[in-house]
Amino acid sequence: MKKNRINKLSFYESVISSGFDVRSGAFAVLNSNIQMCLNEYGEFESTALSESAFEDPMLREVSAMTSSVNEDDVASELFGAVAGIKYREVIGYYSGLYAGHVVEGDFRKNASSGGLTTWILKELFEKDLIDGVVHVKKTGQGSELLFEYGISNSVEEILASSKSRYYPAEFSKVITEVKSRQGRFAFVGIPSILFELRLLCRVDPEVNKKIKYMFGLICGHQKSTKYAESIGWQFGIAPGHLTDIDFRKKVPGLPASSYSTELTGLVNGVERTVSRFQDDIFVSNWGHGMFKTKFSDFTDDALNETADVSLGDAWLPEYVHDSGGNNVLIVRNPDIQRIIEEGVFNGQVNLDQISEQTVLDSQKGLINHTRNELPYRISKYDENGLWRPRKRVTADIEEITTHKRKVQDSRARIQELSSRAYKEAVFSGNWSQFEKIMVPEVEAYSRLYRKMRLKRSWANGPFWVIRKLGSKLSHKWQKWQKKA
Repeated sequence: MKKNRINKLSFYESVISSGFDVRSGAFAVLNSNIQMCLNEYGEFESTALSESAFEDPMLREVSAMTSSVNEDDVASELFGAVAGIKYREVIGYYSGLYAGHVVEGDFRKNASSGGLTTWILKELFEKDLIDGVVHVKKTGQGSELLFEYGISNSVEEILASSKSRYYPAEFSKVITEVKSRQGRFAFVGIPSILFELRLLCRVDPEVNKKIKYMFGLICGHQKSTKYAESIGWQFGIAPGHLTDIDFRKKVPGLPASSYSTELTGLVNGVERTVSRFQDDIFVSNWGHGMFKTKFSDFTDDALNETADVSLGDAWLPEYVHDSGGNNVLIVRNPDIQRIIEEGVFNGQVNLDQISEQTVLDSQKGLINHTRNELPYRISKYDENGLWRPRKRVTADIEEITTHKRKVQDSRARIQELSSRAYKEAVFSGNWSQFEKIMVPEVEAYSRLYRKMRLKRSWANGPFWVIRKLGSKLSHKWQKWQKKA
């Protein structure tokens, strides 16, 4: 009975009102009676301008949650016939796997990681393969947003918009602009956003014609605007007064993972800039998932499998201690493969060829959450007779240990509670109220997580535990010296 009711749910009921919407802006490009609006929790929402807008049957085909094709299907169409292409589950198709950084110019210095995203885009421009780049940029004065999708029309503009932005962005306005312009464009986005653009390309010939390359960022999850805002508020910049944020500022001499965050905003009418290490920021632990959008917990695409090239951080022992930052690189497009090979030959980039397992190891936590622990999360929806998207993994409540299930449940509580608690704190004008509500949940999660890691550590043997503990103490000592 429940299954029949679920099958009869409308698109609005199953995707929009239940919170599974990726909020990419694809629906608004496809249907002019839909627009993207920022809600009270700092997340974009697909909003109908007419009662029938969400009855458009094509919406199902451009939603990552309901499309009749999945990432494997789309990637096979795009890359399956590429000469010499290889395939590995989770990684997807690839012609080359690399780790390293840019040597040429200041690309690496001005990047959050190894500088390869910006450098490859520059090469595409200089080789006359693109006329513009659609990526997340700083907004102008007067905008309620700090960042949004925009178009860079020159190498100089691309360079000015490098760096990671842990901030929501939707592409409806800019892709509509792309459709009206002449030229060829590259697009940069996180997995679900990029996949919905791929789906849009399948039904909109003009978008498909204009978007020539897609750059996939490997990213844990999407944040709401409240993530950035809350960091500012913790350090004295009240909501509405944060004017800029550098989420990842490299600290020379420390591991790449020990970056700081720099904030600029108005305090009592005076502009102030502060910089803080991640350990000092209450909301910065990505395992907690504060201000995480719901769709991020229901994707099984960890490494942006439909992108022409996927780029992430090389979170690997042999690279992470380099404060300059290094990328992992999964290449699928022949043009980009040639650019990489030429760059290595000319000494413009310093890249090591790496194995499939090394790529997987570089994103171990993300892959665990996105693939290995997803069967448990979707099984809970099935148990409760609730609609949920069909994924490439099978629902299985026994897929992970009892303790890991408790960790997953704790993350879900933190994710859901953080947005509501923050809204209440803003209403009361008291940051400490947010901490007061969240600290018990965070501490409960920390106890569960420590217990889980301890079990795993002892399974690896006492000498492994001692080495890990020594490494951690060394990092803390280095960070303390930098603060001092």
